[in-house]
Amino acid sequence: MNKQIKKTLLIFLSVCASVFALYCVIWAVYVSTVYSPFIKALNGADTVESEGYFYHVKAPSFLSFTGNLAVGESRKDKDAFEDSSVDLIIWPQMNGEYKVLVQVETPKEKVDEYSTKSAMYGFYLNSDLKPNLSDEETVQSYNEHKEFFEENWDKIENALDKARATFDLSIG
Repeated sequence: MNKQIKKTLLIFLSVCASVFALYCVIWAVYVSTVYSPFIKALNGADTVESEGYFYHVKAPSFLSFTGNLAVGESRKDKDAFEDSSVDLIIWPQMNGEYKVLVQVETPKEKVDEYSTKSAMYGFYLNSDLKPNLSDEETVQSYNEHKEFFEENWDKIENALDKARATFDLSIG
């Protein structure tokens, strides 16, 4: 290999290593800036159960910028055969906003004394914290289960309040 090719290859590898190192630094700063306050809110844990709710922080995996927060009703003291439950998954966005998914699970039929078949319905919320009905498939699905969502809307709002209070979020 002649000297010019070696020099070009060395420069190319140096640039690649520098770009990768810069990406790693940006990632580390982003994760510590965005997710450390959420983990501190849970006293250093990634999952906490308190006052009938669970709270979870999933920081982004190495080199990924996508993590999430979860808030949901604890199922410990609930009758899994009778009570519906609400969970939120919240994705902090790079622009400071949040993407919120609501999941409502309801028992459909009792299988035996230990288990039940359940159905889970979900939808994203828009910036006004109303169902994001931006496409026909979502509108159709929401309309099919609209009564179910409306029956559980108080639980959804309670979970949103818990998320705001615990993680100091400015959503809605």
